[in-house]
Amino acid sequence: MDAGIPADAIAAARDAVKTHLRAAGGGEDGLIAQHAASALGLCEAYTGQLLIVRALTMTLAARRDWQRLTHAPVRAISGVAWLPVVGEPSAIPVGVTRLPSQGVPQRAVNGCFLRFFVV
Repeated sequence: MDAGIPADAIAAARDAVKTHLRAAGGGEDGLIAQHAASALGLCEAYTGQLLIVRALTMTLAARRDWQRLTHAPVRAISGVAWLPVVGEPSAIPVGVTRLPSQGVPQRAVNGCFLRFFVV
């Protein structure tokens, strides 16, 4: 998952930590920002909840049964792409709710991925 936390959110977290620690100088800003970004990322990974609203990409293994997206809440899925083991990725048209399964052997699905563009 591409979960890049926006720089302004990291800066806000850094400033909050500096206020809490009563750190006046800017000498440790980079270190505090790295720790803040790490803490936000770990919290999101542990809870499965997005703390900061942003667009991101999720890639899931293609399976024939339902599976949850890795993070929530999701307001919209702006696109889905089929990532085959061999060949080029292809966009799945809007409105398609099921991938065609007639005549597609299970081995053709195993090892493939679906990429979701979510907001």
